[in-house]
Amino acid sequence: AISSSIYDAHEIQFTPDYSKYFLTCQKSNEVRVMNAANDSLLAVIPVGVYPQEMAISTTTNYLFVSCTEDNLTYAPKRGSVYIIDYNTLTVVKNLFTGFQPHGIAIDETDKTVFVSHRNVTSDGPAPHHSTECNGRNGYFTSIDLNTLENIPNSKREISVDPYSAAFKD
Repeated sequence: AISSSIYDAHEIQFTPDYSKYFLTCQKSNEVRVMNAANDSLLAVIPVGVYPQEMAISTTTNYLFVSCTEDNLTYAPKRGSVYIIDYNTLTVVKNLFTGFQPHGIAIDETDKTVFVSHRNVTSDGPAPHHSTECNGRNGYFTSIDLNTLENIPNSKREISVDPYSAAFKD
């Protein structure tokens, strides 16, 4: 069993075949991989600071993990996205996609990963547009699922605190 006081698990994500599941652990800065058949621990994968949301690709072997408050991987910037091969349980890459990444969604048809950026603290990038809502505008950026690189000029500003992301074909 995982005690929330030790790990502070945030989200759970299953592999497409439901054989494994992943837990983002905010306090220990890791992703824990569990065997779905018996809940045994398969692996502990260190990632950036404060891992939160996940999305899994059904056409590749990649799990994407947002580390919203990661101020170490790309210091002094805040945030990172870790990419894990869910078959080998290894980190393939990490990217700085923008300030405070959080929600992640995947368009398997266009091979694009969308990342929402909360941008809720005052040290983030200044929004280009003002809003009637309280707070600072966030934004989306995109990752190319084929190259695992940021897509240039993909940043799109949206309303205050885009916490999540979803994509529907």
